[in-house]
Parts: sequence; C-alpha cells; structure tokens
Amino acid sequence: MTSPEPTTTARRAPGGFPVVGIVGGGQLARMCAGPAAELGITLSVLSESPAAAAALVVPHAPVGDHTDVETVRAWARGCDVVTFDHEHVPLEVLAALVSDGVAVHPGPEALRHAQDKLVMRRALTGAGVPCPRWAAARSEADVVAFGDETGWPLVVKTPRGGYDGKGVLVADTVDDVRDWLAAAAERDEELLLEEAVPFVRELAVLLARIRAHLRQHEAGLFIGRQAFFLPVMVHHHHRFSFMISFGVAALEETAGNSYNLPWYWHCRLPPDSAFSTPNS
Repeated sequence: MTSPEPTTTARRAPGGFPVVGIVGGGQLARMCAGPAAELGITLSVLSESPAAAAALVVPHAPVGDHTDVETVRAWARGCDVVTFDHEHVPLEVLAALVSDGVAVHPGPEALRHAQDKLVMRRALTGAGVPCPRWAAARSEADVVAFGDETGWPLVVKTPRGGYDGKGVLVADTVDDVRDWLAAAAERDEELLLEEAVPFVRELAVLLARIRAHLRQHEAGLFIGRQAFFLPVMVHHHHRFSFMISFGVAALEETAGNSYNLPWYWHCRLPPDSAFSTPNS
C-alpha cells in the first residue's frame, strides 16, 4: 500500500469551520492543537522542520521558510485566517498577505510592537501606560547621562531579537555597555536603556477581543466584547524554565485594584494591537 500524495492545503472539516493558519511550529502553535480540535477548527502550521513541536501533533504542517514571501503566500491560500507562533515573521511578508486579501491577525502594524522594544515603549508611553524610565542610546554619552539621571545599574536591551534573558544586560558602568554599543552601531541600531526596577513577582495577563464588535467610545476607549482572564504568577527557575500558578492572594498583596488596570489599558489600544501587559 502506497502513501497518499501530500496535499498543499489542509483538509477542511465539514460544516464550514475555518482553517486557521499559524506561521511557525513552536510550542504556542502546539498548544493550539487541542482547543482547535474541540472547536472543530482545522489548523495548518507552516513549520520550520518536520520535528518542530507543532508539526509533531498537527496533521497539516508543511515545512517552509517563513521569510520567503512566495512560500508563505502559497501556503496561506489554503487558510481562512493567518496568525503566527513567533514575532520573527518579516513585516513585508505579512504585508504581502494583506495585499492578497488574506485575513492576518494581529496585522503587520501590530506585529511591529512585538518585534521592536523601542517601538513598543514609545507606543505604551504615548498611551499613558506606566513604564520604567527608559531611553534610546547610540553613544556612551547617552548611557552615562541616563545612568546619572536614574541611577546605576541600568538594564540594557537590544530592541530586536531578544527574549527570555537573551539580549538583556545589567550594566554597572558604561564600560559594560561599550561592546554592545559597538555592535549596535554596526547594525545602525539604538539600544534600549531602562532603569533597574526591583519587583516582587511577575504576573502574566491574557485578554481577548472580538475585533468586529469593538467601537470607540467618546472617551477614547475601545468598548465591545472582551474577555479578561485571571492573572497568573510566573515562577522562574534555572535556565529560564518556569511554571505558573493562579496566585490570587499574591495579586491582592501586590496591588489593590490591579485586576482593573490591564482591562483599562487594553481598552485604550486600537483593535489590531499586540502588546505585552507590563509586569507588576
């Protein structure tokens, strides 16, 4: 018995249920598999390799280069909506999908904020969201001036490509930043400087909105069907592995009305925004 020829599009479930395409076959795409099956939604994952986390559990997971416009375009033709597992999809690739009429959520404009921490900081600060004091730096003089203003040590970050400690430096003096400044200059980029903020715990918050049902209130808030899930507390361990717990008492201990703050700031952001809620 011979194996069937591979198909270029996912097999659609009967009843008109959608095919949701996910660029990237990482752990987040994998975690969508169970809920999607329960909802009757078919997933199609554009995977980095046959051994990627999501490719091991999602039946339709063709291997392709997410940076190649034509590869992504061809795959997306079989999807009703496209989203992504990671923030490293080039904006021009997503823009090409939008120009083809593909529904992409979040859209390219929103993804910019997840790809570039300086873009995100400027947007959050402009929206009035509380942030640590921060500045963009290109020179040693920029670093010294910020350190003298906020105090040392500083937290230095590469705006793009960093995650879970990668691209993050705690600097006690400007000497610690010198090599990072040189590397950023070669890429014609700035560094993000932040004041070092002592914190008790890290909280993770998830909110969901139905874009079609949102309307902008006269006060500037976006009102509509939204869901605000209970915050969870993140426990960090060796090598950046972590677990979460529903620490309700800890939340009350951290901030009296912290439950309402994520909802309020989320309502201030445009419908197609993608931001991480600031940690408490």
